[in-house]
Amino acid sequence: MTTVESGPAQTIDSVLERIGRAVDVSELERAWCEGLRCHRDHGDRDRILAEAGARLGVFDEVVSEPLRRSWLRQVAEEVRLRDDQPLSEPLALLVTAELREAFALAADDLAGLRAATEDGQDLLAYVERSPASAMRIRDLGRVTEKLRGSGALTLVASDDVELSTEFARALVPRQPPGRRPAPSPHQPQRDGRRKGE
Repeated sequence: MTTVESGPAQTIDSVLERIGRAVDVSELERAWCEGLRCHRDHGDRDRILAEAGARLGVFDEVVSEPLRRSWLRQVAEEVRLRDDQPLSEPLALLVTAELREAFALAADDLAGLRAATEDGQDLLAYVERSPASAMRIRDLGRVTEKLRGSGALTLVASDDVELSTEFARALVPRQPPGRRPAPSPHQPQRDGRRKGE
């Protein structure tokens, strides 16, 4: 049985070692996610993400494609949480290369969406007709939205960036005007009582 280190005992070196010996995509993703939970220092987090990013290409393309998107989402969230603090140079180079590859792999998906919008087709109809393509483009759009201004999009065509981000925004459910979300059963109401009391 494999022993998984947790908490402070999982040093940065042990995290990197665990990432390096991961033999499948689920093990790799679990290793970097648990490592990030243990380490708050930006430098350590960059090393964890860079080590994981460097291993994305060792798996079969079909198997690793969802993993690559998961890794890009993780990096994008890291950028969002840091505000103006940049990623380390090794990690930034990896992100730029991975984004270029991700958009290249999604070229047919983007072409299909572009043709659909030019024909005036409803976006929801496109999603129903091509759900896998739609989700890939949506994920790319959400990632690129968070990475704007980071320099990671320099190798991606600007029209592809705009198409993916606009598509991702269009799929966000809109709250009807004047309607407020229902309070949670555990959320105090204005009179101090909880719902149901």
